[in-house]
Amino acid sequence: MRATSARLRTTHARIIDARKNKALAEKEIARCIRSGAVIVYPTDTVYGVGCDARCAAAVRRIRVLKGRGFAKPFSVIAPSRQWIRANCFLSREAAQAVNRLLPGRYTLVLRLKNKGCVARATNAGRATLGVRLPHHWIAGVVRKAGVPLVTTSVNKSGEPPARTLRELKEFGADLIVFEGAKRGRPSTIVDFSGKKTIFKAR
Repeated sequence: MRATSARLRTTHARIIDARKNKALAEKEIARCIRSGAVIVYPTDTVYGVGCDARCAAAVRRIRVLKGRGFAKPFSVIAPSRQWIRANCFLSREAAQAVNRLLPGRYTLVLRLKNKGCVARATNAGRATLGVRLPHHWIAGVVRKAGVPLVTTSVNKSGEPPARTLRELKEFGADLIVFEGAKRGRPSTIVDFSGKKTIFKAR
């Protein structure tokens, strides 16, 4: 029933073309983050869907829309490198990666030292969190908002990421910020949570 209700909202999702009005797009994304809404937004890789990562209800709604199990974690766009350092343990190698790879098309999986920085629904209650700083203007919006933003591709679990406006409209978000069809690939995962660093291309 919850999934059906979310689908009904798709038709009424607000759509903003960031190519025509980037200032409005930034303003509305910030407003939606503060209000607990679910938003589709562009990144330097593919379109992401997200919400305030501290808002459990909004995160659970994204899980329903994606058909994603509650045991699988989401990553976040961090407000800044400082936020990452304050909330995650950084080995020397991980600290170098934060400075060298971010911003960029990478997701760094790090051990948390502040488990309360995101809702349990975001990282499935794990002791780790995937963090991004995209090389894209969306990172500036998140920085101004000052809170982590859930970032996961716009798709049903197991299906290819949505790339066109028509595909994005089918998902069920409250706001869609569009800047043209995207043909990129999801970010590369670099896992620093274990004894060995693991690179995972997706």
